[in-house]
Amino acid sequence: KKRSSKESAPIPVDAMVNVMEFLPPRSLYNIALTCKSLREMVTSKMVVQSALIHGGNPSKSMAELHSLMRNHSIHAPSPLRLLRLANGKRCEFCLTSGTNHVRPGLGVFACWNCVVSGKQGRWNRGYSRNSGSSSSIKLTKAWKTSWVRYRKNPIYRTILSYSRVASNEYGTNHYFWSEHRCDASGERVGPLVTWGDVDDLKGYYDQLKTAAAAKEAEATAAISTAASTTASNVAAAD
Repeated sequence: KKRSSKESAPIPVDAMVNVMEFLPPRSLYNIALTCKSLREMVTSKMVVQSALIHGGNPSKSMAELHSLMRNHSIHAPSPLRLLRLANGKRCEFCLTSGTNHVRPGLGVFACWNCVVSGKQGRWNRGYSRNSGSSSSIKLTKAWKTSWVRYRKNPIYRTILSYSRVASNEYGTNHYFWSEHRCDASGERVGPLVTWGDVDDLKGYYDQLKTAAAAKEAEATAAISTAASTTASNVAAAD
C-alpha cells in the first residue's frame, strides 16, 4: 500500500533516541509515559545526561545517587526509577511534603518527617517489605553514638564509617534504613545495609576474630610441639 502524501513517515529509532537524549527530564518522563516501546528506549545514561545538561535539582539528585552507587551502598535504580527520581517534586512515601532532591545518604525521594518519624501525611502503601505486606511508617532508625556499646566497641566506628554502609548523619545520630523495602513495581529501593544489619556485621566480625584467635592458638601449639620434639631429638643424639 502506497503512503499518501498527507501521511508522515515514522521517525527512525536511532533518530528518536538522539532526540530523547537532549530532552529535559520532564519531557523525557512524558515521552516514557506515551507507550511501552518508547519507555523501553530510556536508559540510565540518557536520564543522567538529561539531568546534568539541564541542571537544577535533577542534577543534584544524580550527583547524590552517583556518589552512593559508586560506593555500592544502595540498590541501583532502574532507568525508569532514575527518571522518576529526576522529576520528583513530592516525597514518594507520604505523597504530601514537597522535596527538592533525593535524601543524602539514603538515595530515596523522602521528606525529613518520613525519614525520622513518618507521622506526616498519608502513607503510600505501594511501598512494602520483601514479603509484600505494607511497610512500617518509619523509614529509618537512629543509631546513637552516645550508646555504651558504641563507645566500648571500636568496631562500630569502623562499620559506621565504611563507604558501603549508607546512613543519613545528623548530629550524634546516624539514621539507618529501618528495613529492606520495595516500591510498587517490586524494585528494591534504599540502602543495602539496614539498622539491624549493623549488629549482624559486628557479630560476623566477632566470629572472624574468634576463628582467627583459634587458628593462632592452634598454630602456636603446633610450633611448641615441634620445638619440644626437636629439643628431645637433639638431647637424645647427644
